[in-house]
Amino acid sequence: MLFKPLTKDEIKEVETTINQLLDSDAMTIVLKRRTLIKIKGDRSDVYLVLKEDIPLLERLSSKLPEKNFSIVHARIKLGFFIHEKFLIAIESISFLSPLTRKRISLDTKSTQKFIYGKDVVINTISLQKQIEHLEENATIMVFSDNNIPLGYAKVFSKEKNPWLQNLVDVGIFLRSEKSAF
Repeated sequence: MLFKPLTKDEIKEVETTINQLLDSDAMTIVLKRRTLIKIKGDRSDVYLVLKEDIPLLERLSSKLPEKNFSIVHARIKLGFFIHEKFLIAIESISFLSPLTRKRISLDTKSTQKFIYGKDVVINTISLQKQIEHLEENATIMVFSDNNIPLGYAKVFSKEKNPWLQNLVDVGIFLRSEKSAF
């Protein structure tokens, strides 16, 4: 079989990580209607699928090549496990962005830096006000000033020289595509 359900510990890890990002228990609620599966590959990619899709996936998994399986049948890629730690993937951003409370909107210059994979120094009053209620090391969702989700970041040094560490951003696809230019 090309996929398998997550263990209870893995489900708890995914749920905790995403609920911390969202600053709510929204993922717990979502998991009542959906289920998490891992697709076999180089790493354990985690997808969120409808519970009623599981019988279909079981029937088709024996007939499809591995490469096509995850592309054709996965609903929402949330992230992946590396060394038993769940990391959120950029593919989940469109699903999670409407649910998030921990967010920051960047100005145009900071947006450009962020999507180029750089960390962003919080040097304006408006950005400082947006992060003042967040704890150190909080994972947040980053948006452009046009409310377009850009990626995920961590907040550091809130007292002195606050900055956002870029964890993953939408520009990763362009930077990783060698034939783009």
